[in-house]
Amino acid sequence: MHTSGRQDSAAPRGTKADAVFNDCIYQIATGAWKPGDRLPALRDAKARWGINEVTCFRVYRRLVNDGLVVTRDRSGYFIADAAAVGHLSDRARPLRDLYTWFARAIRSRGELSTLGAARALHEMAEAELSARPTCAFVECTEFQAESHAAEIRERLEVPCLALRTGDHLAIPASVRYLVTTPFHAAEVRRAARRVGALAMAAPIEILPALLDSLRRSRSAEFVVLGLKHGLAQSAAADLRARLPSENRVFHAKASSPETLARDAAEALARGRRTLILSPSLWSAAGSDLRGRPVIRPLEYRIVPSAWIAISRLLGLVPSTSSAGQECPVRAHC
Repeated sequence: MHTSGRQDSAAPRGTKADAVFNDCIYQIATGAWKPGDRLPALRDAKARWGINEVTCFRVYRRLVNDGLVVTRDRSGYFIADAAAVGHLSDRARPLRDLYTWFARAIRSRGELSTLGAARALHEMAEAELSARPTCAFVECTEFQAESHAAEIRERLEVPCLALRTGDHLAIPASVRYLVTTPFHAAEVRRAARRVGALAMAAPIEILPALLDSLRRSRSAEFVVLGLKHGLAQSAAADLRARLPSENRVFHAKASSPETLARDAAEALARGRRTLILSPSLWSAAGSDLRGRPVIRPLEYRIVPSAWIAISRLLGLVPSTSSAGQECPVRAHC
């Protein structure tokens, strides 16, 4: 992870501040923000990134301490001169050189425009990735693995497999990047090392749509049911913090997937309740339970601040945040 060794740059990692810092690096590295350009004003931070002025100030101080940004009294923050930020374009220069060679080769043939050739190559690359995906999301249930793999496919527009953890985790030869949740990070790191792949843990949070649905529910009580007591307890605490105080949230442990119907009936026995099943129990639930409106799956999403790191892992954005430093995504591996 990038560190400058100075006190002011010790902003929290894995937070919105970290994601905003990475976004600023990306804007500089790709040339969207050029030397001398003024950074967005602190008062505009909430509209642009969803953070307050204090958090934005801390991010900008990190950039100043790293020599990428300079301050001007009463004028704001500005991108430093080309000499100071030039190392960020190290990954971009080879691509520009490759494009120059590519464009000359296409023009010399005179049969296809540069844009037409690039689009054709893009289609070939997509076809190859669809046939041999290089990315996979690994989780302990098919339900959750597929849910997060679908997020990556939709958000980043790249093919992504859904794989389950366990002794028989088989990683296809084409897969070079593994993404998982923090709970399975150690296990997935070991699997990645065996096949020479890169791995990272992406933090997750309860799906906002589920929270909104529960807030609109007529149920007075919610019961989180899981195979593991600790997971159910943690999820219940998470829900309790995000739901109105008049809603009561409980947790319970299911005996086994085979006794799910009985355990569900017991959990719903009293009052107006909604039962929320952990991903493993939802995967084991039959259509009779899934079809009941008072039974819901505990659904998660990848936190927004993790998308820059995932994009870097997959090579979709520049992966160098400072000269001689590894990409921050490695800190999650």
